[in-house]
Amino acid sequence: MCGRYTLVAGDEELIAEFGLDSCDHVAPSRNICPTQLTPVIRVRELDLKRELKRLRWGLIPSWSKDPSSAYKMINARSEEAAAKPAFRDAVRRRRCLIPCTGFYEWKAVEGAPKKAKKQAFLFRVEGERPFAMGGIWEPWRGPSGEAIESFTILTTNANHIVSPIHDRMPVIIDPRDYEEWLDPRMLEPKRIQELLCTDAPANLIPVTVDFL
Repeated sequence: MCGRYTLVAGDEELIAEFGLDSCDHVAPSRNICPTQLTPVIRVRELDLKRELKRLRWGLIPSWSKDPSSAYKMINARSEEAAAKPAFRDAVRRRRCLIPCTGFYEWKAVEGAPKKAKKQAFLFRVEGERPFAMGGIWEPWRGPSGEAIESFTILTTNANHIVSPIHDRMPVIIDPRDYEEWLDPRMLEPKRIQELLCTDAPANLIPVTVDFL
């Protein structure tokens, strides 16, 4: 799973890296946590322009009575999401990119910090360049009119770099597939699943960290 990640790129770098047409200001963070408002890239259905907006991490299904389920839905297994009632419509129509500069996983190892039972590893690329995790988002409106837009990170089996630490990892979307992944007009289930089966980036570097 993915329970924490980092984003330390500035606005201009994100605009250039992801071809954004509009961008909310992004405050750098090395500890993005579930339920926080955090940057998500999606396209506006009206004009297909890419925008970066801050959404709540932890998907709230549109039919949910309240937001309490959000923490349980910070991740969705990519192999199963298209068949799950909470995720299937968003997989088809509301796909997004979650920009990051690294993600954390933990492993029980000898010599881990005394206060921690596990050692934290940060997976990043050279120079902490931003890349994109695959996600889906959902609008929710409560009985009193409260409106929340939320998202979840799609996960997959760990590749050869991550698997020594953890058996799951976020889906990483290849930059060549950004346009197709974000396009709400692309509804073909088989192609959507193909876009989720990528091993990019192949240059992830695991770094041990004393977690916060």
